[in-house]
Amino acid sequence: MDDSIRINTRLLRDHVSAVREEKRLAQQLQNKVELLKRISGEGERPAYQYILGRVECLVRYYQKMADALEEVGDEAEYLYRQLAKRLRDENDAARSEISSTFLF
Repeated sequence: MDDSIRINTRLLRDHVSAVREEKRLAQQLQNKVELLKRISGEGERPAYQYILGRVECLVRYYQKMADALEEVGDEAEYLYRQLAKRLRDENDAARSEISSTFLF
């Protein structure tokens, strides 16, 4: 169980990195669309503004997704540490009880 939990939290962190990369790419797209909007003619600007709005939604989505995944990862690591501590404590208590039973 120990290794599988660590692997899963590592996979979650990898996913956070991938989502942050998607956000970075969306921001690059946003910058390029803003540039196109600036150099476009008056008739094309509303279309670029619409596209900018959609891209801004993507940037916000990826930011919220990364934040949520990071929070889940933090919570999973905290729970893992708590579980590991509890198992160690219970294991130590069981060993102590077994030792005291066989010593007397």
